[in-house]
Amino acid sequence: MGLPPKSPADFVWQNRILILKSEETIRAWSMEEQRPNLKDRKLLVFQFNEEKLISTNCQVPIDEGQFLEKLVEKKDQNIQWVLIGLDGDIKKSGKEIPNPEEIFKIIDAMPMRQSEIRKSTIDGL
Repeated sequence: MGLPPKSPADFVWQNRILILKSEETIRAWSMEEQRPNLKDRKLLVFQFNEEKLISTNCQVPIDEGQFLEKLVEKKDQNIQWVLIGLDGDIKKSGKEIPNPEEIFKIIDAMPMRQSEIRKSTIDGL
């Protein structure tokens, strides 16, 4: 018997989440190419196309419906992506397909990420 599917709430304080809802995002986001950046930022990426999960770097089963609900929480049907912080709150969303550098810049400006960067710098000394 497998594990029950995970919801976004199951990742609070463990991972940041990026939910992408467009076929165009697949071209912009190559999981293999971005693997070190994703791991360093504790970022799980979920790519959906027509309400179906088509790509992710998450290793556990998820409740796709609960992830898609995060896109409609913004009350704007044209939202193509949402970024969820470690605290489980939506930090940013948009209608335009974000490139990885934009998302990493947003994450790197977050207070929790700044703390992680300082800690890794101290640990690396």
